[in-house]
Amino acid sequence: MDGLPNIIWPMVVQCVFIGALQGGPDPSRFAYEPISVEPSTCFFVTYIQNQSLILEQGHQRVEIPLPEQEGWHRLRYSWGSSHAMIGHRQLPVRLGPTGFY
Repeated sequence: MDGLPNIIWPMVVQCVFIGALQGGPDPSRFAYEPISVEPSTCFFVTYIQNQSLILEQGHQRVEIPLPEQEGWHRLRYSWGSSHAMIGHRQLPVRLGPTGFY
């Protein structure tokens, strides 16, 4: 195989956002705390809007519903997934282009 060019295949990087969410009935207490983003080369814009945590990356957006129960809840979301883990519960998320919402 000497003399053949090397082919470098692109690798898909799966970004994982891990954090904590505070939900409940009182919107003034809604909050989030990022714990880690893996790998460190992944970047998200994060904010709370209405009763959801919004993650944006490029022109894509994900809406993760805040917990209905008061207190802090652990969040794990793999970018592109249709569900997020909040505590031990798997919840559906809305995802799509940022201009769609």
